[in-house]
Amino acid sequence: MFDIRCSNCNKLLGRAEAQGQVEIKCPRCKKLTKETLNIITEYTNLDKENERIRQEIEKEMYYVTEDNIELEKAISEGRQAEKKLQENREQLKVLMTTYLGVEA
Repeated sequence: MFDIRCSNCNKLLGRAEAQGQVEIKCPRCKKLTKETLNIITEYTNLDKENERIRQEIEKEMYYVTEDNIELEKAISEGRQAEKKLQENREQLKVLMTTYLGVEA
């Protein structure tokens, strides 16, 4: 649906679906002149283009969302690896201390 407005005074004259051609005389402007006739031509092509753009955006949103999921997974795995690395360092410190204590 789209608004139909007077091309002269911008008064809202109605709403329409994108079908066919409509001529409306504006009650505010009253005179039947070319300026007060509001001609709405077919918007089918515009609607098809908007739909195509929407579909492209939806596709891109899907790919970005999938990428975000993969990145969040990688971040989570990185945090787990960092935690494991810290545990290994702590264990290595204990082992080195024990090793040095055994040689003395």
